[in-house]
Amino acid sequence: MSHARNYGRYYGLLALAGLVWGLQPLFVKFVVAELTPTTLTALRYGCITLLLFVLALLRGNPLLPRRDCLLYLVCMGLTGVAFNNIAQFSGLQYSKVRTHYQAICSD
Repeated sequence: MSHARNYGRYYGLLALAGLVWGLQPLFVKFVVAELTPTTLTALRYGCITLLLFVLALLRGNPLLPRRDCLLYLVCMGLTGVAFNNIAQFSGLQYSKVRTHYQAICSD
């Protein structure tokens, strides 16, 4: 019986993640009116980094990866995450939210 209860929790968290992800362009559209896309991305990942460091400290996990992986992780973070978000937020800055959802939902 506990497995069924856990599945409900996981599906609920999955639905919440989808909702937050789906609403992101709407909120970003309003925020980029006040902040540049680069500043928004830096603030977003700064908050996430701080939260993850606190969680790692509380769990007793090491704060940094092995030294031989560090360069690869930084390059992956810059090219795969930061540049992608800056491009997305820049596009939202100059478009309408309706246009963004039409592009996603069209066949």
